Amino acid sequence: MLNESSATVAEVAHALGVEPASIAKTLSVLQGEKPVLSFNSALILLGALGILPPATSAMLHNLSTLGISLRSSLLF
Repeated sequence: MLNESSATVAEVAHALGVEPASIAKTLSVLQGEKPVLSFNSALILLGALGILPPATSAMLHNLSTLGISLRSSLLF
């Protein structure tokens, strides 16, 4: 737990004394929730198996990721 704000990569990097680039990928992965990862993985799998057209699978995957990112940004 940090005593400083952790709302941005720059703030976390400063609090931990590291370069922002060393933690940016970790933060983006940890920001999401398990159901989101499962849902996006299922969309990719459905496209790979031919159950959904690949373009539809990719579009739904990207839209859900965008929606979750926007929702997460509103929480801070």
